[in-house]
Amino acid sequence: MPFYKKYIKILSTILNPSSNVSYQIIRESEVYYHANVFLILKLLGFEIVTEESTNIERIDADINFNIEIFIVKFKFPDDFDDSQHALDQILTKDYAVIDRIDNVDIYGLGVSFNSKIRNIRNYKLCLLYI
Repeated sequence: MPFYKKYIKILSTILNPSSNVSYQIIRESEVYYHANVFLILKLLGFEIVTEESTNIERIDADINFNIEIFIVKFKFPDDFDDSQHALDQILTKDYAVIDRIDNVDIYGLGVSFNSKIRNIRNYKLCLLYI
């Protein structure tokens, strides 16, 4: 299984509403999920930077796995899959420019959350630079 699929599976499992997180404390906002993804990955020992500023805007998350870098954009739409829009934003705004000096593969990862299932709805992945 490719590494990114393991990463998505870990996040989906931890964010799953049956994971003993009371529904009263789950907030239906992008910020809630963004913060939880950051905390989960940081506690697991991953090198993650959030809200990294570029000359255009901020990157939601920049995750360095030493052999690969994932640039992540989170979306929290009401009732539709917005993962492609998140990935398109990474591509059109050239978020990868800050990581090009590293000699690793760089991926763009657009993640769409779903408020009804309180988990990842879908994701889109694209290799940006080799």
